[in-house]
Amino acid sequence: MLLAVDIGNTNIKFAVFDGKEIVATFRLTTDMPRTSDEFGVSIKSLLASDDIQPLDIHAAIIASVVPNAMHSLNNALVKFFHIQPIIVGPGTKTGIKLVKTNPNEVGSDRMV
Repeated sequence: MLLAVDIGNTNIKFAVFDGKEIVATFRLTTDMPRTSDEFGVSIKSLLASDDIQPLDIHAAIIASVVPNAMHSLNNALVKFFHIQPIIVGPGTKTGIKLVKTNPNEVGSDRMV
């Protein structure tokens, strides 16, 4: 299963994909600073409420407009799920052609 994460200014939105099917979604607030342990325990608990175990998650992808949340969330995925997430940002090959004078100005949330 794939854990997709969209870190916005208000909420961090999570979706779990089993192939093309979304099997779980949940949110956390963005404005609260969290350690990697707090992220890990929260994510594991929310996944468990949908009967999804950490070992069921084989990959993760993150899009963020809040750089301050990235370090702790990335470390939580490595520590609790043993996966290195793909971070969507400038230079990430998505296969989407961005028609903009400077594509680096397009936020990762808009790309995905």
